[in-house]
Amino acid sequence: MLWLHQVHRLQPSTRDGFEQLVRDQWLPAIAARPGARLAWFATSTRGAVHADEAVTITGVADGAALTELGQRIHGGDLTTLATALSGLRTGVETRILEPLDYDPLNISSVAEIPAEAQQLDARSYMHDFVPPVVGNMRGYEDMMRGRYMALTEQDLSGVALRASWRTVPGGGPVPEMFNLSEIRSLDALERLVCDEIPKEYKAMGTWMWTALASRDRWTTRLVRSATWSPLQ
Repeated sequence: MLWLHQVHRLQPSTRDGFEQLVRDQWLPAIAARPGARLAWFATSTRGAVHADEAVTITGVADGAALTELGQRIHGGDLTTLATALSGLRTGVETRILEPLDYDPLNISSVAEIPAEAQQLDARSYMHDFVPPVVGNMRGYEDMMRGRYMALTEQDLSGVALRASWRTVPGGGPVPEMFNLSEIRSLDALERLVCDEIPKEYKAMGTWMWTALASRDRWTTRLVRSATWSPLQ
């Protein structure tokens, strides 16, 4: 199972039109053939560093399915729609990701992704690209598996990891990890936006103190999923 992750930089005033085109035409068109399905759609929130942006994540069964999807986009049944989407944006940043062995999303088949738009509550997420210090990717993965995944809900203060993947060689910047974390309460959102991280959370021996030895920079987006997104 692979994940096609794209950050779309949108033309001014095209956000609603882009979302509608993805929801009403792109989503069902991809699902018309086996091997790939649009899994997740989100947009940047107010106050985002880069606005307007949309994030799409497409599940693909394997490398062959990814190749087929590319052929459909570049000269097949998806070409016209892909051209229309391109006309609504100024650029796109693409990565190919694979799940880590502790990935909490735990989806192993494209068939597990709904093929139609849903009617669910929108959710807020922290969307993180984390490039570990060169040579420390394996060590960072081990820390995530052994220490972060063992933290309690109280330790996490209302933020829960929903997906943890890594960029594959040739699929974008490496080494790099992608983490998607759901913000599960207004209190948690307020703390993230308004409060500094308490000093005790960064003290010697804590998760954050240990992790900073392997990764000392990251790019975080605050995004909101669409109510119709197949996965939430």
